[in-house]
Amino acid sequence: MALAAVCLVLGLAACGGDDEGDAAAERTYVGTVDGTDAYIALVSDGKQVSGYLCDGTPKAVKVCRWLDNAELTGHNAELGERPHHFLVEARLGDDEAVGEVEPYPKAYSFTAEAASGEAGLYRANGEAVRAPPAGSGRPELRSFVEAGWIVLADGTQRGGVAISDPNTDLRPAPILDPTTLDVQLPRLGPTEASQVRDPNDL
Repeated sequence: MALAAVCLVLGLAACGGDDEGDAAAERTYVGTVDGTDAYIALVSDGKQVSGYLCDGTPKAVKVCRWLDNAELTGHNAELGERPHHFLVEARLGDDEAVGEVEPYPKAYSFTAEAASGEAGLYRANGEAVRAPPAGSGRPELRSFVEAGWIVLADGTQRGGVAISDPNTDLRPAPILDPTTLDVQLPRLGPTEASQVRDPNDL
């Protein structure tokens, strides 16, 4: 089932801490959204949090949502989906984050575990420049390409590619090999992805 719009409410799971108490730890959380094909990733440095939601496979993608960076107060934060269309209320735990993804008119629960090793959130982006038709007198055609992948502990992943020029074209992402990080992206060609470990990198 596809998710058309995004609002997240995350709950504290399997750990201590209160709303105004000790700060959340530096963590990346990855998990699945129940009742959908989507995965979710949240990245926190203990002071801020951001994230990504995606249901893309190599054959199809309907949802790729980047979640804007927001300040944490204790374990809590309010984020919005880029570009600020939807509210995200988040509370993070040490070992996992649980909560709901709330696209109208139904909410979907999720569990995201603290990631380690190759599990996590990955991103690649760049500007593609194409020459205009010969003799057209038109300027170069520029587009911004941004790809994201969520990799779970079992190696399964979801990914998507957004091409903006200025309208956004959403495409399936190729499978990412976390050991090499080399991918072939539309319009960009050979590209190296990177693992997102800091919310400021989004």
